[in-house]
Amino acid sequence: MALSLEIQSINAIYGPTTLSEPDTKINPQILNLTLPFPPSITLALSFPASYPAHPPTVLGPASAGAAGAKKGEGTVWAERARRVLDRVWARREEVGGGEVVFDLLLGLEEEGQMEVGDLERDEDKQKEETDDSRTSGALIPAPPDKEVVWTASDPLTIHKSIFLAHSTICSDPLTLDTLLSSLRTSHKRFQSATHNMTAWRIRSSSGVLHEDFNDDGEHGAGAKLLGLLRLLGVENVVVVVSRWFGGVKLGSQRFRLIGAVARESLVRGGLVAASE
Repeated sequence: MALSLEIQSINAIYGPTTLSEPDTKINPQILNLTLPFPPSITLALSFPASYPAHPPTVLGPASAGAAGAKKGEGTVWAERARRVLDRVWARREEVGGGEVVFDLLLGLEEEGQMEVGDLERDEDKQKEETDDSRTSGALIPAPPDKEVVWTASDPLTIHKSIFLAHSTICSDPLTLDTLLSSLRTSHKRFQSATHNMTAWRIRSSSGVLHEDFNDDGEHGAGAKLLGLLRLLGVENVVVVVSRWFGGVKLGSQRFRLIGAVARESLVRGGLVAASE
């Protein structure tokens, strides 16, 4: 039951074939996980009957990936998946286990972004060295701003509706729009959500507190999110809760679920204490 709900959640967020049964089903506990980002490698995962009390195993690549993928890249991503899964499970084991596929995908996505970032920095360094060799006395460009880190909650599935929160630090209200735009456009999962509800409390350098919300069509949800931030007494924080509507109206219960994943994200990111 837990695995079937996880399959439903993952596929609702990332796409209908992200976590699926292989074409030739030999073992009912083996599923294919297709990475929802380039190079779209598919990994074979084996889930024990005791899952989520015990972790799955990364068997290896089930496909070579999309056109243009480098030779051996599937094996590289399989090894990455094993490392990330070990880290994710170490955290889960402290509380007796739990679903791990979403956190596995987040970890692999972060590793992929880090790899791209390293390549871009290498290219920039090479360009700077070339420019320096051509122009004497050229000014060295300032380093880029620190990359924003968003912390995710676990996805919460109720009556086929899925709730997922992300939160981060924001100390300049002028960067809010760019920050939110980057989050929503850089990850496929946000583009498929029915609603992306947002609330923020940001104190500017002049001491003025900027706070507001956006329901994104989920009437009343943004105000509830802002109320949660006020209740927790946090500032310089932005939280986004995404909902994938499952066809069943949840009434006022949805506000409790929205608040629950938002708080979990804030706690995970160290923005509020777990006891608050």
